[in-house]
Amino acid sequence: MLDRIAYHHLIGVDCFVFVLDQRRSLSRASLELLMQLRRRPDLVALLPFDTNQTAEHRLMDASAGLLHYLRIRRLPVEHYAYIDGDEYLVPVDAASPSDAVVLPPLRHMLRGADALYLHRWDFGGAGYARLEPAQLSQQPLFAWLTSRDGEQRRACVGKTAAIWGKMLGRVDSGWRPQTMHGWAGGRMALPNGRPYGPYNTAGTPDPCEAQPLTIFHFLGTLADCSRKARLGAPASHGFVNQRREDRCRQRHADETSGAVRVVQDRTLARYANATRTHALELFGMQPADLARLMSLYANV
Repeated sequence: MLDRIAYHHLIGVDCFVFVLDQRRSLSRASLELLMQLRRRPDLVALLPFDTNQTAEHRLMDASAGLLHYLRIRRLPVEHYAYIDGDEYLVPVDAASPSDAVVLPPLRHMLRGADALYLHRWDFGGAGYARLEPAQLSQQPLFAWLTSRDGEQRRACVGKTAAIWGKMLGRVDSGWRPQTMHGWAGGRMALPNGRPYGPYNTAGTPDPCEAQPLTIFHFLGTLADCSRKARLGAPASHGFVNQRREDRCRQRHADETSGAVRVVQDRTLARYANATRTHALELFGMQPADLARLMSLYANV
């Protein structure tokens, strides 16, 4: 989480609001992480939330409520997005191999649109059954998980019956998210400027074409997936995408056996060193402090 904050801060995000699951935030590892987050109230806000009494759509109620608050209070926040803890906004600039992270200017990308619809790439475990604390102390998680599903799991607009991307929109506009993947009102566009509606129509360019801004979604190793299956909220609470142990094992087996077409993508991984350095700076930590926190999480 500290790496995730540091990376997004590098690309220009300057306010983070985390929906905090109170019921599952009492482990020693979680409490120590919260202590680190509270050291930067200028950067991080925590929104308590009880998933023991709600379903996934209530998370979007909280998200929509926050966006409404920003609008009525006329706070100086230009853009807003809801993404999960295992997702990263990634500017894709194939012409720039440097380690400098530069987010394409959003004002230019919006081009009169109220919001952008961002495609999402799924990344698997890259053959790792688990990553040890020593590895994660060296580099962020995303530096190890560079194995991207190259075909079936490309979660972009129009590729499947459902819409699985995410939105980034202007706060001062008519756009509003209705679900994690759907919206109402406003003018929607893809990051390359092409207008986009909720349904792909015949004759339009490929909606899965490469975009200058996208989302990387990290499914994690087999151990990560199993931990989510063990500790996550049950499907009876309305979380339809909750991990299942049998599917965790199947996906890991398929990936290592070659049943899933994978490609190597280091677009985000090249920013690993800059991200880790910035994380230590933001939270006033030493590498040894981070290593100890990683060890705590390994035992959750």
